[in-house]
Amino acid sequence: MAWLDWSAGAWSARLQTRHIAAYDNDEGAGGRVGAWTVADLQAGWRGEAHGRGYQVTIGALNITNEAAPSVPTPLGYDTKVHDARGRIAYLRLAVTG
Repeated sequence: MAWLDWSAGAWSARLQTRHIAAYDNDEGAGGRVGAWTVADLQAGWRGEAHGRGYQVTIGALNITNEAAPSVPTPLGYDTKVHDARGRIAYLRLAVTG
């Protein structure tokens, strides 16, 4: 995993990559499972109003929508290692104080 963080005042951003190297499949028909690399991106803002702290974060996991490597199983991917959901967007709001 590698990431790049940026911040300026109340604003922040992060670009992160996750990599799983190719490996030998030890289940079923065996074979080799290909490498998988995905990128995640998020941006955030922090502020205060009326004695409370606020943080808003928006982002996406697997922003390029990379498919999990194919494996000869009923689901078609290694459920213990990969995530077959594709791109996942999120919005988070935190309030403190």
